[in-house]
Amino acid sequence: VIDEGARVYVERINIRSNSRTREYVVRREFDIVEGDPYNRVMVDRAERRLKNLGYFKNVKITNEPGSAPDRIILNVDVEEQLTGEFSVAAGYSTSDGILGELTIGERNFLGRGQYVRTSLQYGERVKGIEFSFTEPYFMDYRLAVGFDVFYKKTEPSEFVSYGVNTVGGTIRASARLNEELTMQVRYSAFERSLTAGTTFVASNAILESLTSTIMTSQIGYSLTYNSLDNNKNPTNGVHASFSQDIAGLG
Repeated sequence: VIDEGARVYVERINIRSNSRTREYVVRREFDIVEGDPYNRVMVDRAERRLKNLGYFKNVKITNEPGSAPDRIILNVDVEEQLTGEFSVAAGYSTSDGILGELTIGERNFLGRGQYVRTSLQYGERVKGIEFSFTEPYFMDYRLAVGFDVFYKKTEPSEFVSYGVNTVGGTIRASARLNEELTMQVRYSAFERSLTAGTTFVASNAILESLTSTIMTSQIGYSLTYNSLDNNKNPTNGVHASFSQDIAGLG
């Protein structure tokens, strides 16, 4: 025998302990707002989303009685964690010589939930720079839009008789098809220039044949299924992805 009780409505959602993260970054992960009927499934779903953002060390959503018997108050307690990354790497390669790399990134830029990353590579024969930016809620929709730009230069060496200059970028957009399935589409264009080393060139004909520019235009997509209960420390669920890129567009 099931006897349904009176419907309960959300009177207020309190976001607490978010000293750095903007309040709207937390609220937009909820499918319910003040005034909507209380739904425990949607609350649990929001808690899972907040944990998977990577901005918080701990997330806990509790409820308390509201101002009336059919009102309930949701309290969202978050414990923020460091979201920046800074790394320095160095090494030596017989083909590239001494190599160093500096990377600076932020997963929650200015508390807005945006992702920014810059990487600088510098060596005797290799130099490069890369910049990435992602807005996870473009125009207040659950549509992640971002871009990547990069430049890399490789000098000729005794092992490789030509140099390569590569410059290009990628624009991408991804959207959730449902709670577990996400689709991303992207377009990439990059130009690769090959230059012959002076020690290798024996004639002008060889120089012309080895000094060329190749333009690549490609489109791609990815389908990702993610039912993990926690992306960082999962105890249950499945993560699988399928992607494909097709070059020669245009």
